[in-house]
Amino acid sequence: MVLNRNSLLSALGRPYHGYHEELHEKAAALVHAIILNHPFMDGNKRTALYLTEILLDRSGYRITVEDLVLYDKFILIAKGDVSYDQLCAWMKLIIEPA
Repeated sequence: MVLNRNSLLSALGRPYHGYHEELHEKAAALVHAIILNHPFMDGNKRTALYLTEILLDRSGYRITVEDLVLYDKFILIAKGDVSYDQLCAWMKLIIEPA
């Protein structure tokens, strides 16, 4: 269930506002926005994971760590322990061509 449609639209648009040029920056922006905007009643972190995998797959890339590792990182983002810049640097290390 969507709690806030505007939060969802904002999160989906964040990677494409022109500030994020590289794919890992777009992926990090999407993850960060979905998790912190909290547009859904439940499943925000899972949705961030699936949307990121779709974005990367459509771009010919993949994530090189297991979903559980990503999910653990997403929990830290939700707690405020991982900034966008930290996430962006990490995403650069774990994304590779498919």
